[in-house]
Amino acid sequence: VMRAHELPEMVRADVAPAILTLLSVGVDIRSFDFVDVPPTAAVRDALELLLELRALDDACNVTPLGRALAAFPLPPMLARVVLEAAALEKRRKSDSSSKLIESVVAVCALLASENVVLWNARPDERVAADAARKRIASINGDHVTMLRLFNLF
Repeated sequence: VMRAHELPEMVRADVAPAILTLLSVGVDIRSFDFVDVPPTAAVRDALELLLELRALDDACNVTPLGRALAAFPLPPMLARVVLEAAALEKRRKSDSSSKLIESVVAVCALLASENVVLWNARPDERVAADAARKRIASINGDHVTMLRLFNLF
């Protein structure tokens, strides 16, 4: 049940995945009957992102790359990262690069999910959680820390 003060998901969320999915199946988003119409600024930002990712051409038609991005169960930006890693791995064709795609997929999956494992802790568990984070934290940033955590499982 949604509380009266909560904004609908479509208003709060990044709409780029939804816009790309709709466009990739041939829906005209200008006339689509959204249950909750996303803010104009959110649609504009989504279209700009999709253009930057080359998921759309200048006429806002879905490109072959856009169709590939839409097929991933990831936000378009993360899907593009996975495709770029796969292309780099293919160009390198070496054993050392096989870890690249595995690492990129793991980090992208963690980025796309709710990040409760690393950062959220109940008040009574904060001290233990902080100590655990310090043991796996990397000076190279959160993405490497996430990869370390993933590899521990």
